[in-house]
Amino acid sequence: MLIKCHKNKAFTLIELLAVIVILSIIALISMPIVLNIIEAARKSAFIDTAYGLIETAKLAYVEEFANDKLVTKIYEYPFEELKFSGSKPDGGMIRTDELGNVEIAIHNNRWCAIKNKGDSKVTLIKYEEGTCIIKDSAKDPVILLNGEKEITLEQGETYNELGASSKTVDGETLEYQMEITLDGNKVESVNTNIAGIYQIIYQVESNGKKAMVIRIVNVKVSRTIEAVIKNSSDIRTNDPDKNLRYVGVDPTNYVIFNNELWRIIGVFDGQAKIIQNRYYNAGIAWNSNGVNDWSSATLQVELNTTFLDSIEEKSKSYIDTNHIWKLGGIAYADVTKWTRSNMYEKERGTDVYKGRPTEWTGAIGLMYPSDFGYATSSTETYCEESMYNWTNSDKTDCRNKDWLYDALQYQWTLMGTSDERDGAYRVYSAAGTIDSCYVYRMFPVIKPALYLKREIQIKSGEGTKENPFILSEK
Repeated sequence: MLIKCHKNKAFTLIELLAVIVILSIIALISMPIVLNIIEAARKSAFIDTAYGLIETAKLAYVEEFANDKLVTKIYEYPFEELKFSGSKPDGGMIRTDELGNVEIAIHNNRWCAIKNKGDSKVTLIKYEEGTCIIKDSAKDPVILLNGEKEITLEQGETYNELGASSKTVDGETLEYQMEITLDGNKVESVNTNIAGIYQIIYQVESNGKKAMVIRIVNVKVSRTIEAVIKNSSDIRTNDPDKNLRYVGVDPTNYVIFNNELWRIIGVFDGQAKIIQNRYYNAGIAWNSNGVNDWSSATLQVELNTTFLDSIEEKSKSYIDTNHIWKLGGIAYADVTKWTRSNMYEKERGTDVYKGRPTEWTGAIGLMYPSDFGYATSSTETYCEESMYNWTNSDKTDCRNKDWLYDALQYQWTLMGTSDERDGAYRVYSAAGTIDSCYVYRMFPVIKPALYLKREIQIKSGEGTKENPFILSEK
């Protein structure tokens, strides 16, 4: 049987060249059409951007209308004052008048979209530098805030006035006017000691038009310990550094710490010092080895290990565990110099028994003699005399109006004698005076004291025993 074979036939070179030529002709014909379609889409998108910005400016006008702040408003690129989420142009400006009419001139470095007052629609023209502007706007005022539009501060914080920048559209510098109100009432400046909502209005006028921007400064009521207690009737500022101190028989200085009552001695350089309301232990010597060096004292070690470890974790996180405690002393030999003001200065000084440190870094300490001396609310002048003499029958007002005084207990303080190796000062129980005692004696009781971190504030409470202050982190 004969079988026929067929040869496979391919395109010839001439046929391939003919196809390529035909496709090239089609591409040449269609490419401009495709490019025109793309360009038309880009133009349409840019026009949509212009209309989007117009609508955003109208919404801003409605907000200004609601707040009765209607003036001619000019927004310049990048239009940060407008809450516009669409694709932004590369430059331009928007003008809104008192009646809500919006004019726009923006560009993308290729096209300029313009709509002047009275125009029914946005017009697109080829962009040329210096020509894409709103009609008759060259001398219109433009004003922009320097810094944030809204600022929140706590009472006592510093407010820095950054002002605004004002000019005409064509760049001429203008001088603006500023007006400040607090909760609607005109004031001279932002006083951060007074809480409230401050509104700062910056306004400029040119070409018969006004431009205005507003900054809001919210000064919140501070809950720092210092801010909360400073206006209390139980507070005095009569020590040499004018520290805030609680005074009186039973001031409203109760605070919950470690799930029990402590009391606030005062605020020193922005830090609150508190003391336990109950006695920790009545059987510990200041230093059992007979040396008045607090940095190695047995009582210091006890308080900063066993006692510190007993404090629950949240309260422990509030403690300034690296506080620098001053260890200055005063001579036992001259009791006439044991005034509270002199004790205060000496505690922070460098007079110590030879070789003793003048400061110590740690968490838990004790009250100073001056803490006891300045805790009285008595205004008798003899309270300024030596605290050694407060025992006199004619000077009992000092101790009887002192909340740190306990007629039944001797209390250790942090201060050592500067002329004796083994003496430290205590509050003498029945007498209500300051005197010295051998550091190895075990009968004075201990009320631990500590400094809170600066960021700790008062969350709630009134400071009474029934409704004590509650602490929190800032």
